Amino acid sequence: MPAGHRLASRRRVALHELADEESVDFPPGTGSRDLVDRAFATAGVRRKVALEADIASAAAYVRYGLGITLLPEFAAPDTPDLRVLAVGDHTLRWTLSIATSSTRRPSRPLRALLALADEYASTTPQRPDLHDLTSQGRKPTTDHQG
Repeated sequence: MPAGHRLASRRRVALHELADEESVDFPPGTGSRDLVDRAFATAGVRRKVALEADIASAAAYVRYGLGITLLPEFAAPDTPDLRVLAVGDHTLRWTLSIATSSTRRPSRPLRALLALADEYASTTPQRPDLHDLTSQGRKPTTDHQG
């Protein structure tokens, strides 16, 4: 959220505290939008999406005061004019899926990407109060070398 927002001094926020805030979100039908829509609906919280954006521009719109947004932590820029708060009453987990051919050996760049994905999924979050990334329920990709 913008640094001047009424909740910006907090570390955590509950979804009900975001009721009726102007939101910047992804277009309907995208994985992140569906995840956030379900979380608000489950919590019984009404929300207003004022602007739809892509992951690269959502934080910029927030910076200019056009709303707040819920982003995966990796997409939240660390700048003095924005504040990152944890959603304290719901765990929002973004899922990244990578499909590969079962009939072709992965190329060197693809193997590098899969190794990075494995490394990221198996690391402990640096700021565990802001996100919950686990590889629980995730199919190991150690078989992608063959």
